[in-house]
Amino acid sequence: MQHFDAWAPNITKRTHISSIFGTKTQKVSGLMVELMAAKYGKTLDTMLASLPTKEFESGDDYVWDVTGSTDRVIPLVECRNEEGEAITSADGENVGAATQPFYLVFGEHWFFKGETIEGNLGNRYPLRVLEDAREEGTNYVYKVETMAGITEGVPRERLLPGELFSYGAAFVEGGLSRKVGGIRHAIPATLRNEFSHIRIHHKVSGDMMDDKLAIAVLVNKGQGVKPTPVNTWMLNVDFEVEKTFRDYKNYALAWGRSNRNKNGEYTNIGVSGDAIRTGDGLYAIAENGGNVIWYNDSPLRSIEEALYNLFAGRVDFNERAVTIRGGERGIAWLQKEALSDGSGWKTAFEFEGTNLGLMKKTTNAAAPFGGAVSVATPQVFELIAPMGIKITLEVDQSKDNINHSGYKLLHPLGGPASSYIFDVLDLGSSVEPNIQKCKVKGHPDEWRGYEAGFRNPFTGAWNNDHMSNDEDAAVIHKMADVGLVVWDPTRIVRVMPDILEG
Repeated sequence: MQHFDAWAPNITKRTHISSIFGTKTQKVSGLMVELMAAKYGKTLDTMLASLPTKEFESGDDYVWDVTGSTDRVIPLVECRNEEGEAITSADGENVGAATQPFYLVFGEHWFFKGETIEGNLGNRYPLRVLEDAREEGTNYVYKVETMAGITEGVPRERLLPGELFSYGAAFVEGGLSRKVGGIRHAIPATLRNEFSHIRIHHKVSGDMMDDKLAIAVLVNKGQGVKPTPVNTWMLNVDFEVEKTFRDYKNYALAWGRSNRNKNGEYTNIGVSGDAIRTGDGLYAIAENGGNVIWYNDSPLRSIEEALYNLFAGRVDFNERAVTIRGGERGIAWLQKEALSDGSGWKTAFEFEGTNLGLMKKTTNAAAPFGGAVSVATPQVFELIAPMGIKITLEVDQSKDNINHSGYKLLHPLGGPASSYIFDVLDLGSSVEPNIQKCKVKGHPDEWRGYEAGFRNPFTGAWNNDHMSNDEDAAVIHKMADVGLVVWDPTRIVRVMPDILEG
């Protein structure tokens, strides 16, 4: 007897099956049923398959524009008093006392004559821009005065470099006023990604067409459908080819990173002599955009911060909904944290303060009327955040697979740390999704081809009239172009455990 192991040969022969699995023992049934009955959760690939695919005319790089927001704050470069002396310390008298004008220097032309501008404390110390900006190298100098009847001036600590300023309104007199104020334009940022090309092959002997297993494998074709017994070895071969290729696709879409260096060059060369080009996956797009929040305890507060960043002041309350994807361990932990938290998190089973739970009728002859109703603890996959945002939880089992999750570190709560990464996704609508898979127009999602001798065990074909080689064997080849577009990366936030930082 041998212990269960794995192997990766160039060709699987009959001797492999006999020596490793055994063809005449009950051991076969258990092993093969375990292989074929493995359940896979909703990967990123299958989630995106439910949304429209974006088609491009060619397989070249694709670019798109993301318009920036004009709701911004501008950091102060320098403050100068009425004599033009720079304010570098919080010590000393207030600036602009008795409405004496002074100067603020910013790195951008953002404010207009007549506007009020405010620092970190908002309208505590509002200022009025007296003149249009004066260029000074790469900076812009604004002459300002205090407003709101402030005669004691502004404390120096509110005018140090780095103070954040925004515009308020442009106030004028009741009559004979002149032009003030102005509008701002956000320059679109151009984003780029490209297709990744993935491929796989596997070879089997021609006599595998007839090879049977002594014990049939039960194939579950869906809920409510009676499992179908299949006793051919090629079923397992096809299963493993599809499973591995599925892993390839999901890795490219989720964990892939562009291999183009800062000079725009590709340093990975394939056997053909041409460059291998890979595009960014979802996680790289989010991380490259800086949309990452780190946590070291419960993730709830960090997720709340992510939700505020996504929706506060930008989206109507009745349109606020997100999908949060994590590993199986992470989602289970998040459910427990949300249900035990007392700061406003609710489940979709709560209504007006009443926990509806999941009702399940049980039969109990000793109970009144011969039956009883019990409330089961639900496995919640919908949550309501404190600000009324509807959250759909999805398990991505690839994050629990330490062999394919991208991270190999273990988490103190058990399992790979990647299981505790929560991707907060504002997916948009099915008509206008924010994240889409990409393909080349006219190309299939994936394509396959065969090299076969007399027999092709993959297709069941005999007497192959157009043999690819004289060997009684067959090779399957599969290939796909995998691409992803995120129209607005600011609508993705990764909430990650800090043990992965660095």
